[in-house]
Amino acid sequence: MIEDHFDLEKLRLPPGETPEKWVVRVPLKTQKRRQHFVKVPWTWVERLRGATGQTYRMALCLLYSHWKGRGEPVKLANGMLRIDGKQSGAFWGTWSGAA
Repeated sequence: MIEDHFDLEKLRLPPGETPEKWVVRVPLKTQKRRQHFVKVPWTWVERLRGATGQTYRMALCLLYSHWKGRGEPVKLANGMLRIDGKQSGAFWGTWSGAA
């Protein structure tokens, strides 16, 4: 039989005491983006029927960006695509499948 010399109770942190380095901080920009929502025109829902999840997500992102930019052309930044979980070159392959 193996003896265990460690007492788990001595190793635990007191309740409410968490080291700062273990706390995961969500960037402010990401926090603000999570508060937004998109209303989708029904014609888009019909056109996107059968589309993959990535194509649908890209359509929603474009719709939101178009609204946010008040109808101006939408600029796609590779950094924001990466944050959303898309590869920078994947946009054109994804979007060409939606048409």
